[in-house]
Amino acid sequence: MLNAYIAISAVLALVFIILGLLAATRNIQSSVNRLFLIFSILIAGWLVTNYLGGEPSYSHAFSLVANRLIFFFGLLTVTSLLFFMKSLIGRKGNIYWTLALYANLLFAVFGLATPLIVSNVRLQNDTYAITFGTLSLVYFIILILDFLALVAISLKGRRTSHGQLRSQINIILISLAITLGGVIATNGLVPFIAGYYGLSNAGAFLTFILVSGIAYSMVKHRLFDIKFFVVRAVAYLVTILTLAAIFAAPSVLFTSYLINAPLPGRALWLLTALTILIAVLYQPLRTYFNRVTNKLFYRDYYEPQEVLNRLTNVLVGSLNLQFIKDKTSAVLMEALRPDYIRFLMSAESDEQTAELLSALRLAKKEIIIADELSQPDKSKLYKAMDKEKIAIAVKLRTTREDLGFILLGYKQSGSFYSKSDQQVLGIASDSIAIALQNALRFREIQKFNLTLTAKVEAATAELKKANQRLKALDQTKDEFISMASHQLRTPLTTIKGYLSMVLEGDAGPVKDSQRAMLEQAFNSSSRMVYLIADLLNVSRLQSGKFVITNKPTDLSKVVEGEIAQLKDQAANRQVSLTYQKPENWPQMNLDEDKIRQVVMNFLDNALYYTPAGGSVTAQLSASPKEVTYTVTDTGVGVPKNVQHHLFSKFYRAENARKMRPDGTGLGLYMAKKVITAQGGAIIFKSTEGQGSTFGFSLPRDSLELK
Repeated sequence: MLNAYIAISAVLALVFIILGLLAATRNIQSSVNRLFLIFSILIAGWLVTNYLGGEPSYSHAFSLVANRLIFFFGLLTVTSLLFFMKSLIGRKGNIYWTLALYANLLFAVFGLATPLIVSNVRLQNDTYAITFGTLSLVYFIILILDFLALVAISLKGRRTSHGQLRSQINIILISLAITLGGVIATNGLVPFIAGYYGLSNAGAFLTFILVSGIAYSMVKHRLFDIKFFVVRAVAYLVTILTLAAIFAAPSVLFTSYLINAPLPGRALWLLTALTILIAVLYQPLRTYFNRVTNKLFYRDYYEPQEVLNRLTNVLVGSLNLQFIKDKTSAVLMEALRPDYIRFLMSAESDEQTAELLSALRLAKKEIIIADELSQPDKSKLYKAMDKEKIAIAVKLRTTREDLGFILLGYKQSGSFYSKSDQQVLGIASDSIAIALQNALRFREIQKFNLTLTAKVEAATAELKKANQRLKALDQTKDEFISMASHQLRTPLTTIKGYLSMVLEGDAGPVKDSQRAMLEQAFNSSSRMVYLIADLLNVSRLQSGKFVITNKPTDLSKVVEGEIAQLKDQAANRQVSLTYQKPENWPQMNLDEDKIRQVVMNFLDNALYYTPAGGSVTAQLSASPKEVTYTVTDTGVGVPKNVQHHLFSKFYRAENARKMRPDGTGLGLYMAKKVITAQGGAIIFKSTEGQGSTFGFSLPRDSLELK
């Protein structure tokens, strides 16, 4: 069983050291990673001493030291873990954290160097039992308070965090609760209260839960970056071992050769472990105490790299101009502690600041310090800076433009701005200038968007008004067309009727010369009737009164009748008009008047747009699914680039307007409406200069009479 404890303790100690090195590979400057490294080393030390402290084969003196180290490492492990969680969730420190750290360090030292925590050890049931000292109860109270603070800060961090950080805290919190609760019970409370030490080695098993939780958080939620881990971990480990050898070797040489008191093997291993621990803790402790002493005795001190890092985090996180100014000022105020910081921007300059801005630019310096101005600048510029209590002005300039200056008042401590301060301001000003330039461009884009939106809204409102006026005019036009069409239709019908009677001889014989003129008048009146019918149909479409009235119709006779009316017109225009009437044509349910108008429109257009010597062919055919009517001519055709407009209301191609100026552009529009309303489809193809084909197809299954 002891061999199993040895193996588990060794493996877990190695795992924790590797995890700590893994944290260091990401960014050793990060406080989170430094604290995790410290925690890893401390818990590895606690695992080793936890085994060594109960091993009965070791001497009484060695076991006493090992058991005191258990309490030393135990308290420091919980302390480092507490500060690790504080840093992970981004909580700032205060006087209570400082007092807690000192109290934990003090009792850890008491546990190691005095009998106040562990006064003695004794063999009991093949293991060393502990005799607790006078401050052991206080030690356990501090340990429990640390544990409760750890749980409290973790729960608070869980409530205030979100996303990946919340997932990390959840995993770590669960593993911490199980591990630390079990360790405190098995290695502290049970031995202290019941005097039973049989569970002391259970800590090696319980820490495996913590290892698993943190490892899962690393893999699942990327708590640490493992890129370049092997190279950096090996380098860091070699550095630690080298430092340990440098510290340990003189001790061995001194005791073995100079005072002739060689160290036992176990003592040598213990010395080596402590030396490694000192090497690891030296830099973090040095950094921490430097900060504490600087705050106490040198209040102007700050870490330049830390200030620049904080500025970078502020500048990359926003495009809001005021936010960048406020946060940048806050970072620089905390570090440099001037009376004030403000931005003098060229884009925001007014009459009051223009004079100061002009004076600063004349100096032609990146950093202007009032007390170090050369004699030529002493007069105007110094007076301007002294009036505003400006101690130092830093130019904000990018490669493209001069944005202005950062103005800082005198330091609150009364000291001067050092070379380090000037270097920090010089480096920071470049990044601040770029961030401000981006924010200004973003603000310009926002203003442009707002202006553009306002203009679009104004134009849209005007268009809506114009559209309303056009709708009113269109309605008035439709009403006029409807009224005029009704009024014109009656006299035209009378004229056409009387002309027909005269041509048929009802009023007496008609001479040939008279007949030609009367036929021309009759044909013109017929075209006028069709035009009025188109206008009426358009009016009905606009008013929603366009109705298809179907009745049994012989489409072949309709076509034949329209062809007969146009024979004379075709002959007069010297155009060949041909049509073959199909046999056994089916009766169909159609609106005869409107279909007749479509048939006539296609024939009339073909005759008008076909020059003398051309031909017009009308064809009516039927298939099992549909009937088709087409009119093919050898006329002017329709240009390809305007063919998609052809069936629009009032549209006419340019070549058609030249040949027939009196056209309306309603015939094809109405033809498409009529055929579509009957469930059919328009047929159209044309080549400019070669002719056109117009027609339609109608479905038989829905229109044919059974």
